[in-house]
Amino acid sequence: MKRIACGCLALFAVASILGYYFVSRAARTAVRPAVEYEVRKGDFVVDVSESGAIEPIRVVEIKSKASGRVAALKVEEGDIVEPGQLLAQIDPREIQEQVDQGRAQTEIAEAGTRKAAISFEIQEIEARTQYEQARLRLEQAKKELDVQPALTTSSLVAARSNLEAAKQARDMLLNVTQPQQSVEFKTAVDDAEAALAEAERNLTRAHNLFSQQQLDAAKTAHVAAKSRLAAARERLSHLDAQQRLDRESAQSRLEAAEAESKRAEAGKIQDEIKRNDYLSAQQAVRSAEARLRQIELAKLDMKQSEASQRQSQSSFKNLMIQFGETDLRSPMRGVVTKRYREVGELVMSGTAGFGEGTPVMQVADLSKMRVKLYLNELDVPKIKPGLKVEVKVDAVKDRKFEGRVEKVAPAAETSGQEIDFRSRSTVVRYVVEALIDNPDARLRPGMTARCRIIVSEKKGVLLLPLEAIGEDKGQKYVLLIDPVKKDEKGKPVAERKEVKVGMRGANDYEVLSGVKAGEKVRKPPFTGPRREGFNIEMD
Repeated sequence: MKRIACGCLALFAVASILGYYFVSRAARTAVRPAVEYEVRKGDFVVDVSESGAIEPIRVVEIKSKASGRVAALKVEEGDIVEPGQLLAQIDPREIQEQVDQGRAQTEIAEAGTRKAAISFEIQEIEARTQYEQARLRLEQAKKELDVQPALTTSSLVAARSNLEAAKQARDMLLNVTQPQQSVEFKTAVDDAEAALAEAERNLTRAHNLFSQQQLDAAKTAHVAAKSRLAAARERLSHLDAQQRLDRESAQSRLEAAEAESKRAEAGKIQDEIKRNDYLSAQQAVRSAEARLRQIELAKLDMKQSEASQRQSQSSFKNLMIQFGETDLRSPMRGVVTKRYREVGELVMSGTAGFGEGTPVMQVADLSKMRVKLYLNELDVPKIKPGLKVEVKVDAVKDRKFEGRVEKVAPAAETSGQEIDFRSRSTVVRYVVEALIDNPDARLRPGMTARCRIIVSEKKGVLLLPLEAIGEDKGQKYVLLIDPVKKDEKGKPVAERKEVKVGMRGANDYEVLSGVKAGEKVRKPPFTGPRREGFNIEMD
């Protein structure tokens, strides 16, 4: 019984397959009626359609310039806020500690700057004074070095001349002056003795022969002769002592001249001393110049202290700004779209160098919205800023919104590229932004918008569907139906006629010449490669 049932089922399956084959073959080989189109007059619109998400143009993340805990939140999501309205408050106690530390660091930096300035001033005065003294000393040493050889030569010549003169004076004294003096003094004594003897003889004769007057004269002459003799003898007696003193004096002058000559000879070393003094003065000037260079380093240190002071002041000023901005206020009129934090949660400063800060909430201006459309590269050349955009939103079906193209991306979008599996190639897309007015705030961020960009629009033009126009060797043509001419079956004959087309839309061509409104054309035959098993003929 089971075998019979299985056999019946097998026969039924075979019969079904054979029936489907013959029916489908008949359908593929059937003659289909030719498709006809009428040339119509209407409005021609070239557009590009794409969908995208609505988002606000202006969105502000509300962040705190001060780190701390959220003390209060004054608004909820969906609230409309005005410029300057208080949104949240941050606990100022933590930032107060930072302000106190910043103030102390600023005072330390200011003190360091004053100390560096005073030190620089003192070092500069000392260094410039030292340099000026060294320069003057160098000039003096140079002058002394220049005149010292002449002074040495002059002193040496003078000393040698004085020595020679002293020797000559001593020799003259010993050999000429003193011997002559001795002879003169002895001669004077001899003359005085002779004169006294003559006076005594004259006095004796005067007693015996002459008058009283002559006697008196003789006595006077005798007394005078005795006085001259006594004086001559006294001078002679003092001559040895005087000559001894003169010899000692001459010897002393000679010794002094010899000493002076030796000093003059020794004075030659002053040339070397003056040269060493000059070299020492040069070294002192170089040391003073090096000290001046050190002053430049001290000046740089002072500038570094000033820069540190300005940095501390800037940091302190920033802390004061943060301290004064623990109240978070709205920068614009808008709607609170997100609230990220709750009371008691910790937030980081938006000015911190290690991060971008913690957002507390988000405020968006919903009066103007935009849609980002990712258009195929084939459509992008048609798009330019300013084109009209018709926008439909599923959430607001009773209204059509209008906008305009604001921006066309200059480069392709690399993220999220699609793959066309039929051509096995990547679909390149460009971002196009369209702005939409939202006066009644019915549009919300995230809604899906179906956008139609009006590329071109003409009214009262001739239109034909794309499939009604054929192309042969780059020339457009139609199969124009002549209602008068009939074929052997009594059907209207279609004749080929070249046409000129204008713009191409998604469904229609703009026909510029070759046909008239109301005329009918037949669909041209398919000129592409035939698929096996599909032998469709047009009647």
